[in-house]
Amino acid sequence: GLAAAAAFFLALPEPGDRAGGTQTPSTQWPEPLPGALPETLPGIDIPTGLERLQGDGALLRSVLQELRDGQAGKGAELRQALELGDTAQARFVAHTLAGVAGNVSALRLAAAALAVEHGLNAQAPGDTDAGRALAARLDELDAALAEVVDGLDEL
Repeated sequence: GLAAAAAFFLALPEPGDRAGGTQTPSTQWPEPLPGALPETLPGIDIPTGLERLQGDGALLRSVLQELRDGQAGKGAELRQALELGDTAQARFVAHTLAGVAGNVSALRLAAAALAVEHGLNAQAPGDTDAGRALAARLDELDAALAEVVDGLDEL
């Protein structure tokens, strides 16, 4: 994360501070600090997430952990609502998941959840083509959610 980058650059030698005239800085990054964000996480745009939270890595880490703990089962919850014929609940779950994912820059997940929400809004009763399209959108949402949640197990 940013802390690791700062530690790397702070450890570089000053110009003219060369032992034997040919010292080069190490290109190996230091180990992440405890509680620091990893450089990358599957399905998460870390730099954009940090930008949205004004560089607050601790806050982003906390929000990501909440996403992992609170949203992991939302694909199943959405499918269950659809099986029960509760389109309003399914729409609400998709909308909420899209917002949470967007806030932490889980861009694929946010797009998949929005696609499901839009599919639910456009679906007319008995429209089998829309039903197949919605099923494909749900599969994409499941894949995107699994990518993010599995990646957040590192935190």
